[in-house]
Amino acid sequence: MEPADPQIAAADEILSTKWIIPILRILAYGPTRFSRIRSLVAGISSNILTARLRHLETNGLVRRKELPHPADRQVYELTELGLAAVAVLKAIAKWAEQLPEQRRNP
Repeated sequence: MEPADPQIAAADEILSTKWIIPILRILAYGPTRFSRIRSLVAGISSNILTARLRHLETNGLVRRKELPHPADRQVYELTELGLAAVAVLKAIAKWAEQLPEQRRNP
């Protein structure tokens, strides 16, 4: 792996932005309304959540979907690329299980 690996830099740019990982974690459970995401991500404002969802949409990890009548609601859901990112996060979590206890529970 090169020190300036462009794929790692691209992944870092997408995933290291504050609030992205908690949003992906929530969407991993299925399509979710904006208000539900906001209620589950402690401390995030509506405008920041909007920006983060747009960031994820622009990068192909999330898409907006309109639910049919009678729901007539918009939800956000992971794309295949978003699901792949969640798989990577799960692999990181598995790796983190090997860390000393004090590192896992700061």
